[in-house]
Amino acid sequence: MESFGTTDVYLSLTKNYDGAELKQHLQEIIASAKVEVTPGSTVLLKPNFVTFANSQMSCTNPFFIKAVCEIFLDLNARVSIGDSPAFGSTKRISGGIGLSDMLKGLPVDIVNFTKGPRIQLSKGGYIQVASEAVEADLMINLPKLKAHSQLGLTASVKNYFGCVVGTKKAVMHAKYGEVENLFESLIFDVMTYFQPSFNLLDGIEIMNVTGPVYGKPAQLNLIAGSWNPVALDSVVYTLADKPSSCYPLALEAKARNLPGHHVDQVFMPMMETKVFDKNIFSTPDTLRDVSFSPAALAKSAIKRLWKKYV
Repeated sequence: MESFGTTDVYLSLTKNYDGAELKQHLQEIIASAKVEVTPGSTVLLKPNFVTFANSQMSCTNPFFIKAVCEIFLDLNARVSIGDSPAFGSTKRISGGIGLSDMLKGLPVDIVNFTKGPRIQLSKGGYIQVASEAVEADLMINLPKLKAHSQLGLTASVKNYFGCVVGTKKAVMHAKYGEVENLFESLIFDVMTYFQPSFNLLDGIEIMNVTGPVYGKPAQLNLIAGSWNPVALDSVVYTLADKPSSCYPLALEAKARNLPGHHVDQVFMPMMETKVFDKNIFSTPDTLRDVSFSPAALAKSAIKRLWKKYV
């Protein structure tokens, strides 16, 4: 059985990305969830860096990332930040959202996922995942809560897909996007491979109505943490405008009977969802095809080559 640990989900309410207040809320969640590291251990932060376009809104907030960096540096861990964006590079997006400047003077490496081992998929075949994610002593998953035109909404579970290296993500979109639930199954295979890891959700300013790049901003003021990404996402579904049965990833979690796939299985030790405004989070009424077109695949490949050689 997959190792998801507890189904506890820790919620906190904060109205902005103010450094001191934000860090305090994150520290309370991390301490309550008993996230511990030994001095010198490697901690990889995995934000949501989807693309350089509209990156200030489409990506995990830089103040959120910096606060988590500082917390684990204070614990004497060796911290790095890594992702494999759909378009562009981790370093370019870090620069675009101002994160690189914020981290100047801190011993934090920013890496792009380009190589690593292949893992077997439950429905056949293999996929390559990032060596940095595999080799880290602890991964901290830092998704941004967003409406999503293909999956309805995305939070913790989907963000693990960024551990797939380079253009392989776009290829998997094209290969599995139109075949039953193969794409959702692939996402869960990758997510499961990286358990246990800890999830800290940036739900302060969310992407509303559509996404994952050009949605509308909305203030939900939510921070959530859990060792169990399925349980955390189950809580998120209760804050959106549609039942969980409308979201493909929720259906896949239920089909796999994963711990925390229903909110009734979740315990919230710090705060209940009733403190959050449930009239804010609007998700798409109809979902687009998950598959990427050949043109999108070519565009992704060209952008990666340009950044590599120019």
